[in-house]
Amino acid sequence: MISIFGRCVYLALVGVFWFLFCIGTLVAVNGFCGDYKNAIINPSRLDALGFYSLLLDAIIISPIVEELVFRKFLLGYVFRKKLIVGCLVSSIIFSVVHGFYYGQILSNYHYSILFLTGILFGWVFIRFQMIVYYSIFLHALLNFLMIYQVKILEIINNMVCV
Repeated sequence: MISIFGRCVYLALVGVFWFLFCIGTLVAVNGFCGDYKNAIINPSRLDALGFYSLLLDAIIISPIVEELVFRKFLLGYVFRKKLIVGCLVSSIIFSVVHGFYYGQILSNYHYSILFLTGILFGWVFIRFQMIVYYSIFLHALLNFLMIYQVKILEIINNMVCV
């Protein structure tokens, strides 16, 4: 039996590897020397209050609300008997809702990453006996990393692009 701490470490590793995959595909789509200043989430464009509001929303409020709706309700109750179908449906809705949340039409790349991230959250939810806390933890971790992806990509640009 794996402890709660062990599960969180496991999920943190899964989250970091997924984040690195997302960064890698973003670099592959835009190239190493892409312009990331107009990214969907760019914390450097926010004042202090906006930045802390973004952190509160992205790391606490959104993961809790979204995982309760998309995993606990849709996957745990509505599609309880058909988990694969439920995982697919909840992931599609998850990706579409995020398109509306950002207030713009996203590229196919963004929708596919959001869909696959929804699949990952659904897998975690199913894997850990439908306990939603683990998918909330992973969701919060990925949102935290995604907030800082622009800074990470700027560092990569400064190292690679002259």
